[in-house]
Amino acid sequence: MPGPYIDIVFDGPPAHESGRFIEVENPEGASVRVGEWIEREDGLWALRIPQAPVAEDHAVEAARILADGQDATSKAKAHARVGDRDKADDFGKKAIGCWAQAQVHATLALVDRLDLIASVIEEYE
Repeated sequence: MPGPYIDIVFDGPPAHESGRFIEVENPEGASVRVGEWIEREDGLWALRIPQAPVAEDHAVEAARILADGQDATSKAKAHARVGDRDKADDFGKKAIGCWAQAQVHATLALVDRLDLIASVIEEYE
């Protein structure tokens, strides 16, 4: 499994009488707390795991990429001033790529992913 993950560990596979919950582990096998156990009104118990702040992650990434773009723009200007056109072009291309990536992340930061998915599904129904 690529990237970071957690394992929700049971003492048996899914079945009519499934295995019991053991713990939640990180990739190294250490127990981790990912949420809290709550007793629901219907008498069942749930491990409530908060959603990751996806929008905030995209906003932070957009800001980081914008800073890279500003740096590339400054370097392109500096190389252009001394007549090094090839380096100026290279940094200019990098700056354009940064602006495009930052725009994608900024858009994702503003869009509620569930609303987007729901609207796409409605469009094709």
